[in-house]
Amino acid sequence: MKTHKTLLLGSAAALVVVSGAMAADLPVKAAAAQYMKVCDLYGNGFFWIPGSDTCVKIGGYIAPKWYYNTTSSGHPLAVSNTQGAGDRTVSPYNTRARANVQIDTRTQTQYGTLRTLTSIHYQNQGQSETFNTARAYIQWAGFTFGRISSYAEVGKISGGWSDLTFVTGRYNPNGINQIAYSHDLGNGFVLTLGADERSTKPLTNLSSPTALTVAGASEDSHAGEKWPDVHVDLRQSGDFGYWQISGMVHDLAASYYGNCTQPGTTQCGHPPTR
Repeated sequence: MKTHKTLLLGSAAALVVVSGAMAADLPVKAAAAQYMKVCDLYGNGFFWIPGSDTCVKIGGYIAPKWYYNTTSSGHPLAVSNTQGAGDRTVSPYNTRARANVQIDTRTQTQYGTLRTLTSIHYQNQGQSETFNTARAYIQWAGFTFGRISSYAEVGKISGGWSDLTFVTGRYNPNGINQIAYSHDLGNGFVLTLGADERSTKPLTNLSSPTALTVAGASEDSHAGEKWPDVHVDLRQSGDFGYWQISGMVHDLAASYYGNCTQPGTTQCGHPPTR
């Protein structure tokens, strides 16, 4: 009997060990995968970022071009200064490739939607690389921080690079660095108070004999930027479109004093040099 009991106990132990090994080899249920889901809170193209309360939209474009008998920017050689000579130094064949990447994120908070937008341009034109940050801003609780088209701008071509020439408004359509606060007054009215990075056109000191030269660009004699361009804007939007009125304070200081021809002297508002 003792021999039989020992054999039975040994067999039971062996079964337990084998059963444990088989259990370890069984497939374990994997954690549920988090897939990106459509976010319909902000329009088409947005998706929920897995594991977060943020929606994102990613887009952009690519625009390659090939030219012949033009400059790298597409202007005919015949009207492009010395390029019209058509000698062996001129390149009649040119190419250009442009790309844009945009990332738009939205997150709901107790003070409204928190939004960030990035829009970046890349370009290779005439075998030369260029880069431009067209948009890089944060909007939250009525505030805007970063690079965006100015709220004081009332006539513009939106977006970025374009084959159209920008002819209206103060600023380049690629935006300007600023901080602004907008308040919704209702009935389509929005009141904005903003401070933009200074925007200027050339200011020339005509008292200097070297200010203007034949076939040369004028020298810019602006003083340094002491404060930004402060503006107040009232805008109403509706089915008819929109109308807007803006007022701005701009510092137009020059780097010279009157007819200053001797920098560093009392004539120019400075003590004499020693």
